[in-house]
Amino acid sequence: MFATVGEDKDRAWMYAVHFDDTGEADGYAVYWVKHDWPRSVPSGTINVKECIASTPSGYADIWRFLFDVDLVSTVEAWNRPADEPLLHLVREPRRLRFSLMDGLWLRMVDVVAALEARSYAADGRVVFGITDSLRPEASGNYELIAEAGVGRCAPTDAAVELAGTINVLGATYLGGTSFRQLWWSGQVDERSSGALDRADAMFASTPAPWCVVDF
Repeated sequence: MFATVGEDKDRAWMYAVHFDDTGEADGYAVYWVKHDWPRSVPSGTINVKECIASTPSGYADIWRFLFDVDLVSTVEAWNRPADEPLLHLVREPRRLRFSLMDGLWLRMVDVVAALEARSYAADGRVVFGITDSLRPEASGNYELIAEAGVGRCAPTDAAVELAGTINVLGATYLGGTSFRQLWWSGQVDERSSGALDRADAMFASTPAPWCVVDF
């Protein structure tokens, strides 16, 4: 079941809310419609600002609603997650014309504070050897220990297990890029067998990181 409402401000935003069988809201979309009638043929465009759902059924239904709006031939959605499930819902994913662009860059200033601020998906221990050409004082070896989702980090003299630049930690910090991916591209040096797997298990994140709000 859906509820929709329009709002006139700078643009006529439309809101659609999806309710499950128990009447609980489990998905919503915020969008606006640009009407176009070339040669008297309806060819409108829906611009999706937000489309969020907490359940698979709510996710599928809210997209089905957007695709079924009358007098519309194109649905455009920007700032979508990299692991968008919609690619696996449609029969012809190529027709989505899905493309990736960089949206958020992280630059660690305080390695210890940053690694202790996030949570971890698995227990483990990894010693990172980090080089920072811009801020040499941040270079060094750091021991990260994760237990029950909480990380403890400190400088150490212990043997390095994974070595790379500060960019490696920035890329993997939110869980969207794996250490093994960076190893394949030559940006990470595994000096202790199994360190890549341990680090990837600790830093794993599902779903992939995504900021729904532009800033």
